[in-house]
Order: sequence, then C-alpha cells, then structure tokens
Amino acid sequence: MITPWHIPRNALTWILLSLLLLVPAHYDHLPWWALLVCLVVAGWRIMILRGEWGLPSIWIKLLLVLLSVAGIYQQFGGITGLEPMVALLFCGFSLKLLECSSRRDVYLVLFLAYLVAASAFLFSQQITFSLYMLLCVLVITAALVALHQPNVSEFSLSGLYKATVILLQAIPLTVVLFLVLPRFEPLWSVPAPSHQARTGMSDTMSPGDISALGRSDQLVFRAEFESGIPSSRQLYWRGLTLSDFDGRTWHRGPENMRFLTPRESQSVRQRFSQPINYKLIIEPNNQYWIFSLPLAFTDNPKVKMASDSRLVSIQQIGSRM
Repeated sequence: MITPWHIPRNALTWILLSLLLLVPAHYDHLPWWALLVCLVVAGWRIMILRGEWGLPSIWIKLLLVLLSVAGIYQQFGGITGLEPMVALLFCGFSLKLLECSSRRDVYLVLFLAYLVAASAFLFSQQITFSLYMLLCVLVITAALVALHQPNVSEFSLSGLYKATVILLQAIPLTVVLFLVLPRFEPLWSVPAPSHQARTGMSDTMSPGDISALGRSDQLVFRAEFESGIPSSRQLYWRGLTLSDFDGRTWHRGPENMRFLTPRESQSVRQRFSQPINYKLIIEPNNQYWIFSLPLAFTDNPKVKMASDSRLVSIQQIGSRM
C-alpha cells in the first residue's frame, strides 16, 4: 500500500515559522480574515502532523478558496489591482500548505513564500522593513535546507546555520551586481496601490510627497449642497490630521484614532450654530478617511467621528459610497 508522503517535522516547523513571520509584513494591506486563514491553516497542519486530523477533502479546500476569493472581492470591490492580487497570493500561499502531500508541493509552498516576501517590497522599502524581510528570507531558506535533512526528525537550528552561510555567500555577488549592472526600468509594471492612485494621499507624509497630489486627475468625491455652494474660504476639506513627526515623516497620532462616543458626538452636534447641509459621494479608495468640511456630523451608521472632528468610515471604502 502506498502511504502518503509526510513533511519532516523539522521542515514543517520552519515552514510554519516562515508563514507566521510573513503575516506582519503584509498586515497593513491585508484584510483581517486573511490573517485568520493563515492561523487556521497553521493549526490544521499541526494537527495533521500529530496524527489527529487528516488532509481536508476536495470540497473543503474548494470552499476555502471560494470564500477567500469572495472575501477579497467584497473587501476591495474586485480582484484586479495591486492590493487584491497580493491578498489573493497570500491566501493561495496559506491554503496550499493544506494540500501538501508530496515533496513537489512543499517546493511550491516555499517558492510561493519567497514570492510573498518579495511582494511586500511593493508597499515599503524602508531600511528596518528590509531587515525584517531579510529575516523572513532567512527562515524560508532554513525551511528549504531542513527539507533536505531527512535524518533530522526533531526541530533543529542546523538548517538556520546553513541558511545563514548561504545568504552570507550571496552578499558579495549581490553587491557586485548592484554596482555593475545599469539601472533599467523594470520589464514588468505594477500599478500603485489603489488609494494612492485615486487620491495621492496616504496616512504618512514626508517632505516632497506633497508634489504627488497634483499629478492625479482621478475623481475623489462629489459634494452636493442643499442651499447653494458656500464661499471658497468655507470650502476647506479635511481628511487626515498628521500630528506626530519623527524628524522625517509625519504620522497620525494615537489621539487622532479614537472614535467619539454617541454622547460626545451629540455634544459636538449641539455646537452647530449655522449648519451647512450637504451630501458626499465618495469614490472607492480602499481607505477609511472621508474628506469633509470641518466639524462634520452624519447619521450614517457606517461613519463615525474621530476625536479630531474628522469623519472616518468603519470599513474600507471599496465601492462608491
């Protein structure tokens, strides 16, 4: 009788570690349920290793795939674009671990892990982030090395040692290629994240970033006033308040992320002396902030008022609102 191939315990441990390490790298642009899928897959694989559960049936795997695709479509308003495609890649990478029954499947999971790690650089290239991604690549390489250590049954750090040697040997070649090869434009192109392509805004601002605001002619929102358009000096639209500065980049302060309670919101509403009634039609931007006139109030249950008197959606604006 042909018995199913099992992932060595040592290799599986390193694979699960690489899976969990890749979660923080994509935390900012992945929906919360995608992270839950990752944890469920990790737990299921551990139960398989312990011999308490078996591999899921084809119907369960099909259901998980359909739910992931539907969730991505609902979250982003479609499956085309940078962020939804990265989310689809991450979900596929996680779910693939549930059907690993051959060495070829494990190779595919590890290669997908490298691809998921590389896709994180589409969203950030900061030094600290790059160092963290180097750690992720190191752990993925350790999993690849552990896969070729059939004599090591229990968890061992020997794979990590050999992976470190491999990466250190690659550094001189990397430096040479970086200095010698000319800087060509990439042969492939990926559109910028949808929230930047639409509004030119992000929740951080560095010197020079403001110049990007004038390079997009995409529609952000429409405003319809009940009693005529106010004077231009009254049309100051607020979307973000960046109050913390680290010497290089402005960020939102923690005090600007708190929602007002219903009683506090009602107290703010009572301060309106001559309210201006208007309707906003917001284009999808996959962000949470809403551009509004100062001291805005709405009865929409999906929109709350922040402590700095901004309007904030409780879910990403993935479709026209």
